[in-house]
This record gives sequence, C-alpha cells and structure tokens, in this order.
Amino acid sequence: MPRKKVVKNAARKKRPSKQVSKSPNNSVSLLQKIEKDFSDAPARITELLTKEIAALKQKESKLNTTISKIQTQISKIEKSIAAAKKSKTAASARRQVSAAKKVLNDTKKDYALSIAALKETANSLLDAEIRLARILDLSKQLKQFEKDWAKKARSLKDKEKAKAAAAAKAKAAAKAKAAKAKKAAKLKAKPKSTTAPVVDKIQPPALTIIEQPDLETQVEEPVYDEAKQAIS
Repeated sequence: MPRKKVVKNAARKKRPSKQVSKSPNNSVSLLQKIEKDFSDAPARITELLTKEIAALKQKESKLNTTISKIQTQISKIEKSIAAAKKSKTAASARRQVSAAKKVLNDTKKDYALSIAALKETANSLLDAEIRLARILDLSKQLKQFEKDWAKKARSLKDKEKAKAAAAAKAKAAAKAKAAKAKKAAKLKAKPKSTTAPVVDKIQPPALTIIEQPDLETQVEEPVYDEAKQAIS
C-alpha cells in the first residue's frame, strides 16, 4: 500500500502544469501598460536625473572643500619643511624634513586623487545636465505631440463616422434597389389570368302572339249565306 501511494505522488508531480493562455484582454492590458510606461518615462527620467544632479553637485562641493583643505595642509607641510631646513640642529632637522616630505607626498597623492575625482564628478554632472536638458525638451515635444495628435484623432474619428454613415446609406439604397428589382421581376414573371370574360346574357326575344282565325266560323258563314240565298 505505501508503495502505491509513492507511485501516485510521483505521477502527480510529473504532470505538466497548465500554462495560462494569453487572451486578447491580457494582450490589450499589456499594450496599455507599455503605452503608460512610455508616457510616464520622461517624468520618471527627469526625476531621477534631478536627484543625480543634486547628488553630483553635493559631491563636487565636498571634493572642492577637501581639495581646499589638502592645499592648506600642503602649504603648511611645505612651510614646516622650509623651517626645518633652516634649523641649526642638523640631525633633528633631517628627521623632521624626512617625515614632513613623506606626509607631503601622501598629501599630494590625496590631492591628485581628489582632483581626479573632482574632474570625473564635473564630467558626470555635465553629462547629467545635458541628459536632463534633452529629456525636458523631449517631454515638451511629447506634450505638444499629444495635443496635435488629439486634434488629428478627433478629425480621423469624424471622417470614419462620416464614412460609416455614407456606407450605411449606400447599403440601404442598394438593398432598397434590389428589393424593387426583385418585386418587378416577380410581377413580370406572374402568368396572365385565363378566366373567360363575362358576357352579358342574351335575353330571348319576346314571344309574339299571333291570333289565328276561327276556321269553323269562317267556313260555316259562307254556307249559311248560300242556303239563305237558295231559299229566297
């Protein structure tokens, strides 16, 4: 049983971790972050350069103070060496001159190092001031660019709106034209009606009653006349 548990744990550890796929929203947020960093960069660089210049100026001031002190020390040492050389006691004078020269050499080395540090600091300060002037000019140009671009962006948006409205209008006109053509074609293709025309019913002619003569009366009447004539 314990062995099975160990195998299962090992299998779980070997399973690759699911990598989070980059969605479009993540890409958009990343681009927005980059754009924001770019917009904020001049101000951040200006702040850093301002601090650097202040630090370099402070360092330059300290080096100038140090160099001034070293120069004073060198002057004192040189005076002490000159005084020792004038001393009447040769042995003590030699020892004093030797010690003073050693101190003088070390002090001059410090002076040379301080001068070199001062030159380096001055160059760094000049470079930082030039970079600051450049970034300030860039920041000024970027601000002007943002203003100009805002105007241009508004103009582009208006053009796009007008273009979209014109396209929608043209699409609606084309749709209406197509519907009209379809309707006309449909009416043209419709077969003609085969219903027979309505004909007025012809009324039969009115019957004319012809009176027939009374044959019996017409026959008997002449016979009667003849008989009457015979009797008379």
